[in-house]
Amino acid sequence: MGDKKLTRTHHFPDETWTTPRVRDLIGRQLGVWYHVDHVRKLLHQLGFSLQRPQKGALEQNEQAVKTWVQTTRPEVEKKGRGRGHVDLSR
Repeated sequence: MGDKKLTRTHHFPDETWTTPRVRDLIGRQLGVWYHVDHVRKLLHQLGFSLQRPQKGALEQNEQAVKTWVQTTRPEVEKKGRGRGHVDLSR
């Protein structure tokens, strides 16, 4: 259900199809307002499964992150120790 045209057509701000959005779409199109939990069960019966977005930025440059952790982070931690401990763990 990640069709950009469909999400724009139904005035959703992004391509994420949540159960409340599907419920809203069913209600507006068919005039039947199901409880969100029932919509989830219906979607599951139709073969849809829960999808969780990946954590982290899509644009994240792994090499740049590794370089920062190896070079800049130790300096930041060193400066922070003078004023109290700074925890920069991921």
